[in-house]
Amino acid sequence: MSPRASPAESRYMAPPLVRDDTIGPRECQREMGEDALTANTLVVLPTDSGKTVVAELVAVKLLHRHRGSKILFMAPTKPLVLQH
Repeated sequence: MSPRASPAESRYMAPPLVRDDTIGPRECQREMGEDALTANTLVVLPTDSGKTVVAELVAVKLLHRHRGSKILFMAPTKPLVLQH
């Protein structure tokens, strides 16, 4: 297993439990995810702006912190289910 590149060296984020080279870095998504970990949060953004990535970043951090936990990820449409 190769060591993960630092954020400055990589084009992708590397949160725990996520395959390398799958999530492109957007600072606003990381910031929203960090806020959601500390308080109840509602993320309202236009379509295709990264809300799913924010939810996934929060989910993987919670799963990493609380080993053995489960997260139910729901979606209203079949295309979104396939995306997740």
